[in-house]
Amino acid sequence: MAALPALPALAGRERATAAVTAILSNAAIRGALIVGAPGIGKTAFLGHIAQALKADFRFIRLSGSAASLLDAPFAALGPLLGGEVPPAPDTPQVEVLRATLRFLSTHAETPVLLVDDAHELDPDSAGILAQLIVSGAVQALLAARPGNPLDSELAALRQDGLVEQCELAPLTVPEVHDVVRHVLGGPVLPAATRLLARNSGGHPRNLLALLAESRRLNRLVEHNGKWLPTGRFPETSELLQDMLREDLQRLAPAEQDAVYAVALAGPLRLRLLSRLAGGGHFERLQAGRLLEFDFEETDQDEDPDSDQNRNARPDPNRNTDPDQTRKARPDQNRAAAAEALSHSGPLIRLGPAYPAAAVRGVAPASTRRELYGRFTQILADEPELMPGGVEPARWALDAQLPLSEKTLLATAQQANRRHDLALALRAATVIESPRLAPAAEVEIVRIYLHQGYAGRALARLSKVLATSTDPAVLRDAVLLGQEVVVRTGAGAEQLSQLLRNWDIALTRRILKPEDRRFDRLLHHHAMQLEGRFAESIPGLWRLAVETEPEPDADPAQQHRNGQDRAIADEGLVAKTLLAEAALVTGDRQTSTDIATAVLRHMEREPDAGNVLQEGLTLRLIRCLIQAGHLAGAAAQLERYETDRPESLVVFGGTIEFLHGWLELRQGRVRASLDRLLLAVDALRMHDPHQLLGYALGLAADAAAMLNERDIVASCTSDFNEHLAHQRGSIHETMPLTAQARIAAVGATTQGVTAAVQELTGLAVRLAQLCRVTEETEVHLLLLRLGELGGLPRLRDLTAAPAGRENGLLHAFAQALLDKDADRILILARDAADAGYPLIAADAAAHGARFLAGEGQRDGQRNGKRARRREAARLVQQLQLPGMVASPLGESCAPRELTFRERDVATLVAQGMRSRDIAARLGVSVRTVEGHIYRIYDKLHVRTRGELAAVVLSGPQQVEPAALAPRDAVPAMQVGGG
Repeated sequence: MAALPALPALAGRERATAAVTAILSNAAIRGALIVGAPGIGKTAFLGHIAQALKADFRFIRLSGSAASLLDAPFAALGPLLGGEVPPAPDTPQVEVLRATLRFLSTHAETPVLLVDDAHELDPDSAGILAQLIVSGAVQALLAARPGNPLDSELAALRQDGLVEQCELAPLTVPEVHDVVRHVLGGPVLPAATRLLARNSGGHPRNLLALLAESRRLNRLVEHNGKWLPTGRFPETSELLQDMLREDLQRLAPAEQDAVYAVALAGPLRLRLLSRLAGGGHFERLQAGRLLEFDFEETDQDEDPDSDQNRNARPDPNRNTDPDQTRKARPDQNRAAAAEALSHSGPLIRLGPAYPAAAVRGVAPASTRRELYGRFTQILADEPELMPGGVEPARWALDAQLPLSEKTLLATAQQANRRHDLALALRAATVIESPRLAPAAEVEIVRIYLHQGYAGRALARLSKVLATSTDPAVLRDAVLLGQEVVVRTGAGAEQLSQLLRNWDIALTRRILKPEDRRFDRLLHHHAMQLEGRFAESIPGLWRLAVETEPEPDADPAQQHRNGQDRAIADEGLVAKTLLAEAALVTGDRQTSTDIATAVLRHMEREPDAGNVLQEGLTLRLIRCLIQAGHLAGAAAQLERYETDRPESLVVFGGTIEFLHGWLELRQGRVRASLDRLLLAVDALRMHDPHQLLGYALGLAADAAAMLNERDIVASCTSDFNEHLAHQRGSIHETMPLTAQARIAAVGATTQGVTAAVQELTGLAVRLAQLCRVTEETEVHLLLLRLGELGGLPRLRDLTAAPAGRENGLLHAFAQALLDKDADRILILARDAADAGYPLIAADAAAHGARFLAGEGQRDGQRNGKRARRREAARLVQQLQLPGMVASPLGESCAPRELTFRERDVATLVAQGMRSRDIAARLGVSVRTVEGHIYRIYDKLHVRTRGELAAVVLSGPQQVEPAALAPRDAVPAMQVGGG
């Protein structure tokens, strides 16, 4: 059996280490009993403790399992006997005790015994250890597997309070991330560690085996020094199966059958499992953490929409189509669960240390066949015991038993919703009947979308629309077609083709009102892809109202009225498009309200396997971030990562981008840059929402704030290459705004004048397109560069009551137009209190600048000076960690340079002579010298050398918009996008 990679010292075990350290430091306690499920890392933990605390304690290692192989009394005590001859079997226990005490007396300090597999100690060794612990001659850390009783003398120590029990729990997601980073030796996309945590159950043994298998299969690869997922992570491996096989061989045959049965058939009721494997041993399996009893919840692996939840007569060939009914109400679910519990006993699941896929791989073929024979015989007698989920169908397929195509389709549908894509594909691809084949094609499209292969889905959807007459299948196909268009960035032309195919499909069946709604939905979506957001809003509002379910409607009645899943999803799509359109046209509050309502609806009626809702959720979270509803966006991101872990393979880069954007808007610039750079690499592999360009723009912006010049240059170069490669081929997300951010940071190399001209042109284009929110963002970038000419437009763009951030920006623009420094400083504090630190920092800097200018113009040195000191303190107070700032001190601040003066100052700092500068800028030498004279006066310098020193020393010596030195960066960011 291949060896696992070494677990990094104490990685993910800081809490347990602290608990054990406290126990060893407590004179009233003589040690700890460390327990945990198989594979939790008890042996490794003892080794890590010995390494971490070796400066404070002397450790001696003993092994109960190694000694048990010798089958001799006192075999485990060899390390405590020094060089003495091992005791004979008939040696009195007191003689052995004296020998160990002689050895221990040779060292001054009290040793700590590390006893691995303490449950396997022979009684003689256990008795000696208990006496040593009670006498105070040693302390002890005893590691034992649950479900295996300790020797009675050692167990008495815990009962008497001399030994305290310490439970090694599974690793949390952050702890798994820590372990994975240590093993891989570099940053890893958080989506990858969430998937590994889910598949391993947080157990270190499983984690390391699955991590090694993921790397072997190239599902986790290194790119630019970062580790990124490329596909679905394995749930088992040969190494993991070898380790589980070794565990299971310790069980009695009936116990093995019980574990195999749960792995093969899924969670089973106690009554069914007792008939399958016999009773009387479940308590031991539960104590050993191999099985878990669920006395309260319904079967979470069971599809609530399936026939099984309606007490239909179970049959391996019956239809378990999840679309046949909507989810039952919570009180009905609870009542059904209570009835099942009283009649059939609790559900029994595999313990988290035993992944079902790995246990199925261990089960011998003969055992599978024998158990399946018993299983079908029991269900023939008691059909109500039929378990939910797809495992029985998988079991039948593994046994090469025939299943009806109706059952195969239901299996594919249910497996898709559970992200069991291998089983879904296995079931869907063997369906051949003309009546069911289109529905099977729809399931294959879902599989492709789950896997991130949106491009492969188009041809299959065209085939479905060309052949199917089933209204539910056609609706599913057209909604999935919309999602394919979004994920491929195909644009309005492809969506129009989808609309034509839909219209042709409608000619093959009698039209219903809801059919025309789908037609309108496609039409309005196509309008948005053409940039006609404002025109799409009235029609989308009507669709949103028409698809709203009736209050308190019975889900079953909705199904009978044709209100199937596709129609419900149609409403979600319409509302998502409406939220996006409202945001683009500047109505941030409406966008926030719609996005929040839709997200809450999906939270109340979770459908974690719905591939359409996966993409819609992230688009709505993006609306919340851009609209400034940052707290709500953060909560929804956390919920998404928890509830939809399987989608992280495709959307891991998107989620990391959203986290980075959110961090930037919250003022955590360094954390934002780290996440955005990771997102950029991940989006190069999977970019279903075409965010790479905007991610590069945001990363360049964050890098500029931190004066990370190399990163700014790299992001700019990558953006230009990306833009050239993708131009005209995809519908990029916010391409003009991404270009604006690159233009803003480009002021450092191209000059402020060129940057302002480019940004002004982009603002004009966005105004023509009626993209109000993005135009606002560009005007904020202009403001950062010191261009105040766009303030009237910024004030007008933010005049509508569209949320707290909009109101702050409107008041800020008006105060700048009024040159009211006091109001600007008040707004800075308000913005900070409201959770918009970038706006706060920029407002404080502008307020300080105006106060400095007033002081220079009127020569006042008293009241103005005190206000300037207060402004400088506020600037420093609102400065973000690590961000290049431009605080104004008490001394006379430099006056703002004109755009041309900034360009001249930059060229002087680069060592150019006046005539070279004149030739570069296309002006006379006399004009250049006049600029230089005025620059000297404004910046309080007397020579070219002093000017170069001021320029090259960075933006802390000048106004944030005063200079753009060649290798410096703009100092302030407003709004953050």
